[in-house]
Amino acid sequence: MASLWSRFRGRRRQPERPRRTNVAVIGATGVGKSTLINAVVGSEQASAGIGAPVTKGLWFYETPDGRLGLYDFEGAESFTELRRFVRNLSVIADERAAEGPDHAIHGYWLCLKASDRRFDDQQIELVRELAKQRCPIWLVLTQTPWRPDKGFPDDVVEFLSHLTLLRLPIVGGRPFPVAAMDDEFAGTAQYGIDALTQSALGYRPPLRK
Repeated sequence: MASLWSRFRGRRRQPERPRRTNVAVIGATGVGKSTLINAVVGSEQASAGIGAPVTKGLWFYETPDGRLGLYDFEGAESFTELRRFVRNLSVIADERAAEGPDHAIHGYWLCLKASDRRFDDQQIELVRELAKQRCPIWLVLTQTPWRPDKGFPDDVVEFLSHLTLLRLPIVGGRPFPVAAMDDEFAGTAQYGIDALTQSALGYRPPLRK
């Protein structure tokens, strides 16, 4: 009997760990999500719209090594629309999770343009609303000007410090400034893509039974 029980236990379904980490990229229209995704996956897939369509307004992209997946949601035209979308995320997250661990949403890149230079009470509440999904949130500061010889402009440094002092429920307690591409005219360079990507890959999605 003991031998039969041992064999039975050995055949029980073992918890699965997803083979990749999937992050949902969200933000307002014009925040630079497509450019960011292209920089991460190493091609012009997002700009060309050739990602795998999942459902209306949602596309999926994957890095060449298959370790990181990016869900690209259609950009919100207004803050009100973005907030409504965040409040309904649980439905989309449940649908993705139902497809299996390799399709589940494991975290969120909430994108904000560095040039906005503001983060008001409504945006703070949006982050807290997103935190109800119980997944890590990376606050991504897109289109952040960075020069190899000078670093960030003073106003960007001040904005980054302000966001950190807000003590938001975000990964590392700080924003991730990124510049998805070089800008020869402005003299700025690509910045922060590897740091953001490695931080996401450092997150271990939970085992699913």
